[in-house]
Amino acid sequence: MLPIPQNDLTRFNEVLLQRVVPGAFHSLLVQNFNFEDAILTVHGKGDKDRAVPLPQRIIPKLKDRLKTVSALHEKDLSAGYSGVFLKDSLEKKYPAAAKEFIRQWFFPQKNL
Repeated sequence: MLPIPQNDLTRFNEVLLQRVVPGAFHSLLVQNFNFEDAILTVHGKGDKDRAVPLPQRIIPKLKDRLKTVSALHEKDLSAGYSGVFLKDSLEKKYPAAAKEFIRQWFFPQKNL
């Protein structure tokens, strides 16, 4: 694989994931990734989930992305942000869930 300039790394990760899960990658959460088994769980229409194998060659890049998301999450929490939006039923049952790392977006917006 060719070396990728650092400023193009985020876009490179997005392009790789688009090839693995076309059309669904913007709705992925941290909890959708199982790096141990190299599986990505994609939630589809009608609450139907599907397991998609992750190519071994992109797992290191995805793990790097996970570190970036973790750092951003910590920064947001220290700045007083209250986490992600959840379904009402989930938010009522687990009031602290919005701040849990596993519920964060894998590709969060650049600006809040």
